[in-house]
Amino acid sequence: MRFIQLDKASIAVLEKIRKTDPRYRVRDRAQALLMSNQGLKIKQIAAIFGVDRDTVSDWFRRWQAHGFEGLADAPGAGRPHKLNPDEKKS
Repeated sequence: MRFIQLDKASIAVLEKIRKTDPRYRVRDRAQALLMSNQGLKIKQIAAIFGVDRDTVSDWFRRWQAHGFEGLADAPGAGRPHKLNPDEKKS
């Protein structure tokens, strides 16, 4: 069992991200970190967000490795675009 320990400055920034970031996945990851800091277990957090516990563990690993930048989706994540940039312009 692993908990994320956050300092006051990180908590303040994560709270702001949780409330204002336009990307819902980033907001969810920030909330998960705050929940872990409050003592919730990975299994509980996974149940709240409806994801696998390995997903929450990955969020925590990315936070520990990259900090706030680790909250964002990795480049290339998601389905590829059907249109190339030139097709999008027309």
